Amino acid sequence: KNEKEKSANLTRRLLETEDTLMKTSAVLDATEKTEQKLISEGKDLISAVTRSIQDGDKLYSLLEESRDADIERRIATKDFNLATAQILQEVLSKISTLGEAEKKYHSVLTEKSNSS
Repeated sequence: KNEKEKSANLTRRLLETEDTLMKTSAVLDATEKTEQKLISEGKDLISAVTRSIQDGDKLYSLLEESRDADIERRIATKDFNLATAQILQEVLSKISTLGEAEKKYHSVLTEKSNSS
């Protein structure tokens, strides 16, 4: 009876070990699939973040270009306004000079006509 009990006990333990091994194998397979899926999702996330950073860099570059162009436009506008003001000042000065010359000419003509 002792041998039969030992044999039955060993058979039971062997079956339990096989069952445990099958469960462990199933868990390991599921874990491997989960790891592969997580790695794939992680790579996808890294790609999305990389694209987002690149898009942000492009947008920042466009904003810098726009800002630089705006600064150049402001400088050009200021230079144009200064040049226009200077030209207008010269025109006013010449008009004033012409006005004075016209008055002198008128005086000269008036004096000549009075003396004749």
